[in-house]
Amino acid sequence: MFIKTSKAARRYARAIFQLAVEKEAEAEVRADFQALAGLLRDSAEFANLVHDPAHHVHRQQEAIQKLFGERAHPVVLDSLLFLAGRGRLAELPFICEHIEKLHCERNAILRARIATAAPLDDEQLTAIRERLEKRFGKTVEAAAQIDPSLLGGFKVRVGDAVLDFSIRTQLQRLRESMINA
Repeated sequence: MFIKTSKAARRYARAIFQLAVEKEAEAEVRADFQALAGLLRDSAEFANLVHDPAHHVHRQQEAIQKLFGERAHPVVLDSLLFLAGRGRLAELPFICEHIEKLHCERNAILRARIATAAPLDDEQLTAIRERLEKRFGKTVEAAAQIDPSLLGGFKVRVGDAVLDFSIRTQLQRLRESMINA
């Protein structure tokens, strides 16, 4: 999914990420921002706190302190409090996304989504992931999902690229090659 991010969100994300790397806390900070992204998706109350400009800065900072004070890495907590203080907490979804992107770039990780007609077992998922790693020369983090529109086979989305190994596409290619033969 493409989300337009602001320049400010990218700058904040870069600064937070650099601080995490300097503090040797990249993995912890990444995990906290992944959790924040999930919380923004799953909790209307938290999303409202972040996005509603009617919330006073002190109320936002107090809520952040109560919610994350003991749970979040200090880099994350300080960043959230700073963003609230600057009136930039609404940038949080974009910051979460960009921190994930920075982590993947730094660690040569590609994120792949695999759509299949039927569930994949661990062996199948591992085989696909290994082929993608060989093809792209990077570590691949793969997530599978069921797509009922597929007859069989699978489709892989890696960034903006789609690799289509579905039965429908294979049949279409066969038909085109027979017509052109």
